[in-house]
Amino acid sequence: MQQIEAQSLISLSADGEESFITGLNHDYVRAVYGQNTYIDAGRDMELETSLPIAMLVVTVVNDADPVNQYESFSIDSRDGRITSSDKLNPGSIISIDGIAIGVIPDNSSQSALQINFNANATADQVQELIRSLSYINTAEDYQISSSRVWLRIKQDGGGWDNAFIDINTASEDKIVFSPIADVFQGTAESDIFYAPAASLGFGDALDGGGRR
Repeated sequence: MQQIEAQSLISLSADGEESFITGLNHDYVRAVYGQNTYIDAGRDMELETSLPIAMLVVTVVNDADPVNQYESFSIDSRDGRITSSDKLNPGSIISIDGIAIGVIPDNSSQSALQINFNANATADQVQELIRSLSYINTAEDYQISSSRVWLRIKQDGGGWDNAFIDINTASEDKIVFSPIADVFQGTAESDIFYAPAASLGFGDALDGGGRR
């Protein structure tokens, strides 16, 4: 699968201060139906804060879209370092290297994940956890779906910070435009290109010759 990451942008937190989440806001991810995809496309986001992290909330915000019922998050635990006692179900305990760092509360759901951290959790551990979070869309009857993931972090004794990730999901054979793509070169007159509405702005055009 193809994952596309936007260039780093300076962002502001909810209170107007410079963001302590870097390398994640305004990322674009190309996903394939039925396949897990990291929400941090380059797995290079960073948390730059000296305050303890109290809470992580990751939400699919296009709740009005019926595709939402097929969208969910998971943790890549293949290397054995990050584990959960009951997947991402409420009550599950999240651990790194055998040390419990948080728990999933009762109000968490498959498309609105929440993790409450304890005193063991460090910014580096939460950073590693976010880099391991993946998204999946299991819908089968859509040409293309566009979702926005809203990631929020609450500092203990501080404010909230936010990052938004846009995910375009289609079958593997579809050629999908993203908002940061300039040119796709067609291979035949019968090529079909797919572009979510959010990818096309004023002056943009789809051209059969692949020149715009």
